[in-house]
Amino acid sequence: MITKTLAAEIIGYLAGCGVLNVKGENQALIWADYLNTHAGAGVREALKPDIEAATRNLVVTWQNSREYAPRISPEALAREIRKIQAERLNAVENANPENSRINPPDDPNAYVTWEKTRRFLIAVKALPVETAEREALKQARQALKVTAPSTPSTPPEQNYGAQNSLKPAIPTPL
Repeated sequence: MITKTLAAEIIGYLAGCGVLNVKGENQALIWADYLNTHAGAGVREALKPDIEAATRNLVVTWQNSREYAPRISPEALAREIRKIQAERLNAVENANPENSRINPPDDPNAYVTWEKTRRFLIAVKALPVETAEREALKQARQALKVTAPSTPSTPPEQNYGAQNSLKPAIPTPL
């Protein structure tokens, strides 16, 4: 979670570099609120080194192209954080071109949970691939247990009083 203190550090860094004009005392609160509620889980749970690198990237972007100066906003920071996380995930994926996985689950629903969790743990939490895949497998198994029905499947109760559109409601005598 991005705290108000961390947001104040970001704003102070950007203001110190001359790329951001601070507009009021509540700027840190506004940035923290936006990054925690609107930017998504990947940004909300970003590592501090990723946030710091993204902040430096914003300064470099501003220095290289001054037309971006008014666009330095919480969303610009969120975009930079997402780029850093995507680069981390791409580096792992490209290092293993066959995309071999360590014991992925066979169940399609569990596999989807496993893959999303694995990608999140590698990109956002910066875990090594093996650790991320083991943790993702645990979470996929837990999700599979939760979604599995607790009672065996039983046929639905038949309503013998219901009318079938193919049969008349009252049989006609022959």
